[in-house]
Amino acid sequence: MVLQSWWKINRWLVIGVLALAIAVYATLQVLALRPQQAVPNAQTVPVMVVAKPIAPDTQILPADLVQKAYPVSLVPPGAYTGSLAGEWSTEALSPGEVLVASDVFAPASSDQIKARLPKGDVAYDLSLSAQAEVDGVIAPGDRITLFTSLAGGTAGTGGTGATQVFLEHVNVLAVNGSLASPNTPGAAEQLILAVTPPQAEALIYAAAHSTLTAVLERPNENLGTIPAYGPKFPAAPK
Repeated sequence: MVLQSWWKINRWLVIGVLALAIAVYATLQVLALRPQQAVPNAQTVPVMVVAKPIAPDTQILPADLVQKAYPVSLVPPGAYTGSLAGEWSTEALSPGEVLVASDVFAPASSDQIKARLPKGDVAYDLSLSAQAEVDGVIAPGDRITLFTSLAGGTAGTGGTGATQVFLEHVNVLAVNGSLASPNTPGAAEQLILAVTPPQAEALIYAAAHSTLTAVLERPNENLGTIPAYGPKFPAAPK
């Protein structure tokens, strides 16, 4: 009697709940059977990434690199998208770096120094004492900034000396004629530099008329414009 009374009062509510459950179940079944559309991914390209540390002036082996997919917007200019054959590293490379054209060179002959010269540059041999080049620790593949100092100044400066940035971001091709790092830090060295012909001309003049000092740059860092200490005098052409 009680059940019949409850059913008469709540029968439409029970029927509504059952109908809703059936509708939800049917909807889920339809969605499960519908082909899933692939979510469009950002366009990617395969690039070569350094897998383990690579020393400068070292032949790059297949095990040194791994291929990864990068979004097109994140791929640096000149990135390698395929395998390399016979290339050597121009500088020290760290794991995770995307390999770009400026990181490698392919010797055309046994003269690797000549093969490393960028197009339009010449090799210039600069002799410096250990005190003038970071205690002799500058190695092939490093980049340096050259300062020039005049003792006593030039005409019109009142006899005051001057020191200023002469050349920035100069690529060191070799030290003492070798592509290997120097074995005797603290000794005077011959730095073979890659410079443009006008820069070589300016270096020849500066080496004869002033004192040159080399400082080691941090990789991929721009020192910016450094003001001259003392009266200004002509700088090397950029």
